[in-house]
Amino acid sequence: KTVRIWDLRTRSRGSMQSLAEATDSVLCVAVAGDEIVSGCTDGAIRRYDVRKGQLVVDSLLQPVGSVSFSKDRACMLVSTLDHNIRLLERDTGNILATYSGHVNKRFKVQSTLDPTDSVVISGSEDNRICMWDLVEAKLLCTLTGHGGPVLCA
Repeated sequence: KTVRIWDLRTRSRGSMQSLAEATDSVLCVAVAGDEIVSGCTDGAIRRYDVRKGQLVVDSLLQPVGSVSFSKDRACMLVSTLDHNIRLLERDTGNILATYSGHVNKRFKVQSTLDPTDSVVISGSEDNRICMWDLVEAKLLCTLTGHGGPVLCA
């Protein structure tokens, strides 16, 4: 339920800040500059600006298992445990696209953007890796042959 921040330069064992607004377990965290984003089983994405002390909460109503930023940090890619991945505009929380076709109901399956920010890549509980066109949200291909669920991308 808490995200803690340490300053590694001080070598102190105590955290310098605690972000304890989550009402349930925190499943994932992404850091970009002064911003920390957490995804929680309560369906919320919490964006903390640690310099300004601001918190913005976006609710997807489904447990959030993975969150990552686009290279320009204008968008967040968010996986939820309802078989969907969503591309959100970071500043507004608006959903820009939804990617479906993979299985994600029981485990924390990671999704990410490729290095060019043009392809969404995700694992799947049905032993596949799935890839979608970022703009069209069209499933481009699946990679099969894994012996079990693919939980990271």
